[in-house]
Amino acid sequence: MNIKSATEELSADTHDYDIICLTETHLDHTIFDHQIFHYQNKIIFRKDQDVHGGGGLLAINDVISVEQVSCNNASNIEILLIRIYQTNTSLFHNSFLPRTIRDMKITPNAAHRQAS
Repeated sequence: MNIKSATEELSADTHDYDIICLTETHLDHTIFDHQIFHYQNKIIFRKDQDVHGGGGLLAINDVISVEQVSCNNASNIEILLIRIYQTNTSLFHNSFLPRTIRDMKITPNAAHRQAS
């Protein structure tokens, strides 16, 4: 089952959640955000695929101050980075590594920092 065939159930099951992370959404440009959560006051961030399958989605309650963070070095990775502004700054991400990523060299212990 993918998100396209489960929008009614998804809408009912997620109404009370502030942050929702989904992978393997199988969404494309023909599916609009309001079709997924049926106007539940969610800000939707998506990373759709050009081909069948894959994809990621973050849905954030619209009372939470958020912004999408660009990730310029991740062209081969499905990744969504979201900065959430609250008392303590947090960074949430939703990512999926496609099988082709195994051919890439990934440096262990790569530098990263907390969002500010």
